Amino acid sequence: MTDLRNLLNQLAAKEAQLNNIQFLAPCVGGGRVKTRVAGIVYTFQTQPKKFECWGIFQPINDKIG
Repeated sequence: MTDLRNLLNQLAAKEAQLNNIQFLAPCVGGGRVKTRVAGIVYTFQTQPKKFECWGIFQPINDKIG
């Protein structure tokens, strides 16, 4: 059986690196993009909010990418 604390520590380490990655994603109406890290989907608001197109994004914080 896998140690739950070990899994949580691994997830926390990957999440801490989230602001240092860039990802390619489509952005359609509403200015939101999504990416997956360690099996968890993160949704970010783009800057500017009206951006619609494919883009290379980098998260600023846990809400804005």
